[in-house]
Amino acid sequence: MDPAFVKWSQLPDTSVNGYDFSSETLVPSMTADDFRCDDPRPITYVHWWGSYYDGRPGGLAFHSDHLLDPSFPGPVMPATVTGFNITFYSDIPAGRDTNMPWSHPGAVLASSYVSMTAVQSSLHATIDRNGDMIVGNDGDEAVWQYTVELPTVFAQTPGTIYWISIQAVNAAAGTVQWGWHESYEHWNDAAVQNGPQALWGNSYSVEWASLAVKDMAFELSVFQIPEPATMTLLGCGLGILVVASRRKRQP
Repeated sequence: MDPAFVKWSQLPDTSVNGYDFSSETLVPSMTADDFRCDDPRPITYVHWWGSYYDGRPGGLAFHSDHLLDPSFPGPVMPATVTGFNITFYSDIPAGRDTNMPWSHPGAVLASSYVSMTAVQSSLHATIDRNGDMIVGNDGDEAVWQYTVELPTVFAQTPGTIYWISIQAVNAAAGTVQWGWHESYEHWNDAAVQNGPQALWGNSYSVEWASLAVKDMAFELSVFQIPEPATMTLLGCGLGILVVASRRKRQP
């Protein structure tokens, strides 16, 4: 993507050290990360990375153990996610909340559901976790990239920190989970996650548990203006339409 259109970028860690963190309606769970607005243009597109995994036989895990990635063989992306909830929040800085002394999302500023039919997706990478040079066997993972145009652009104030959460809406039944992939790039404070305390432990007794040094993989971009040649053609077309309209008014 042309850097001129990118407002924020944290690319995925596709090494064996890159993992996914549950953010889905199946568990249910949600993961969020912070970013800063550095220019006044509103966010039009959201891009992110994630993976699929079957929670069996070890149960619903804190993050994927990657033993059963249903993308393989192929890889072919599973059709278990029907859409995504994308939410923007204000920022609660570290030290402001005594119950959660780390920084975390505050008030919801905007939220949209986007159907999977509106999301562009493609295979970004595969991770050979067991190092046997065979893609798709036990332990391997397919990392998928997603892009969507927001139904309503999100305007921000330059210099302000915001949070974004991306939550997959899973099929009503099944065992295939979805995880938001982590980034190798780290900015400001760590990502946070909420989820079931009964499954994941006492650290999830609060609304947002800190993920220590983890940050999530996502990009935020603005509307891409057509190339100059395209604009010229559009201008010519509009000119023709105006002339035709004027001619129709003539007696």
